[in-house]
Amino acid sequence: MASFKPRFKHLTIVLLLILITAISAAAAVQITDEKIIIEADYNQFTEESQKQIDVNGKVNLANDGTENAQISLEFSNLPTDYQAGEVTATLAAGETKTVPFTIKVPHKKGSGQSSIGTLTIKDALTKQVLASKTLTQNTKSMLLLSEIKVEYTDKTGKSRSQLFDTEKNAELTLDNNVKPGTEVKMTFELENLFDRDYDQDDAELSDLELEIEPDDLDLFVDQEFDEVYTFDDLGAQKKDSKVITFMIDDDVDPDEFVFEITLSAEDGKNFVHEVKKELTLSVERIRDDVRITTAEITPATAACEQSASIHLTIKNFGTNDQENVGLIIFNQKLGVKENIPDISLPRSSKSDNSYDFTTSFLIPKDLPAGAYPLDVTLLIRKNQDSDRQIIPFKLEKCTITEPASTENKAEENELAKTLDKTTGSATENAEKGQGLLAGKEPAAGDKAPSVKTSPVIKTIEDPYTNDDIAAALLITGVVIILAFITWMLVLLFQQGEQRTKEKEKESEGPHNEKRQKNQERVNSEKVVSSEKKSINKNKQTREEP
Repeated sequence: MASFKPRFKHLTIVLLLILITAISAAAAVQITDEKIIIEADYNQFTEESQKQIDVNGKVNLANDGTENAQISLEFSNLPTDYQAGEVTATLAAGETKTVPFTIKVPHKKGSGQSSIGTLTIKDALTKQVLASKTLTQNTKSMLLLSEIKVEYTDKTGKSRSQLFDTEKNAELTLDNNVKPGTEVKMTFELENLFDRDYDQDDAELSDLELEIEPDDLDLFVDQEFDEVYTFDDLGAQKKDSKVITFMIDDDVDPDEFVFEITLSAEDGKNFVHEVKKELTLSVERIRDDVRITTAEITPATAACEQSASIHLTIKNFGTNDQENVGLIIFNQKLGVKENIPDISLPRSSKSDNSYDFTTSFLIPKDLPAGAYPLDVTLLIRKNQDSDRQIIPFKLEKCTITEPASTENKAEENELAKTLDKTTGSATENAEKGQGLLAGKEPAAGDKAPSVKTSPVIKTIEDPYTNDDIAAALLITGVVIILAFITWMLVLLFQQGEQRTKEKEKESEGPHNEKRQKNQERVNSEKVVSSEKKSINKNKQTREEP
């Protein structure tokens, strides 16, 4: 028995060594990924009642041991409605392998990364844990900032337009530097990426906001800039856009400026979808840059005015002092020909780098109504064009409306009062007179009662109004038209009567010819009878001797 115990102890030690070796061989399986991330795209929800989508993932494993390893993938602490099956794999000694897996994911996250559980690697036989990592879900934003278009003026004064595809361009930087004191216009195009066949309420995006945060407000005029812009609700697969315009300050220092752009919205399940981008622009000044900053004419539209005034402001935006700046204002028809030479403007870094000019001109009396723009040209070094502007000016026909005379109105009012008094007194006197005549005849020698006549009333007739003239013209026109219709009817009647007579003559022609022939025959017979009588008479005369 004594010899048996030492042997048993040795056997136990050997078995423990074998087990430790086996364990150390199995423990050599490791996860080589820093993070295990699955990519969830809710655009795969393509049916109204769909609850889950299949999201594929993978994990990279390495077996650093000398023995083959049979492992299994297990998922723990998954949120509600997430489902994942067990996955097994075999790794040979020294092998590195990518093991795929699939998880059923519901619509229960906003865009971005969030932890959804733990991925554990176990020995398939002993169920011993070999390695584990946090499982992260990266949800694609269903709100897409598809394009950003920037329109600006570069340092040389040339208009530029640059389009960024935000999915392809990681860095959004303008290719050319921007000119100070100019306008920048940004156009943002956005889209709802939910499928239109998915539940409409869940797929609708609401509370859309675009936030633009510059890193330095000195870029803007008066340091004011609206940072938050809103949109209407956006249905599945719908698009929208927003245009934002701002002016770069005249006195901004040349530098690089970064805009942090954030676009956000909530889907129908109150999960937030967000997109973040950065846009960089740089401001640069050149040596010679003198511009017209103000060009005004008062009044811009004239009618009965006899004159107008022009106000101009020019400013040096460049880094050089300017000694020979010229200003020309011209319009031949208005007779405006102003030439202001040798204006001195210090460089942009100095405070007195601007110049104001005001002048006036007489508007020609015989000039017809129309547009008469004024051409303003700015020169540097006496003959080099630096800037040019057109000031619009419009001349309209002068129409003077005379107000009603105050004296005439007063006279009419006084006349109405006099008329009322006279009418009343005349009626009263007439009633008294009738009473005297009815009561008593005047006695002989009595004086006849004196009769007071009412004063003569002066009446003023209003002149014909435009309505009266229009009515008169209308009546005259009607009379002329009726007279013309009557004349046409008479003419047609005469022509018809003439045609009737011609037809009668044509029908009577054969009868007249027949009558004429009968008359000729009768006359011929008369002549023959007369000749016969003459012959007989001659015969008788001869026979008588």
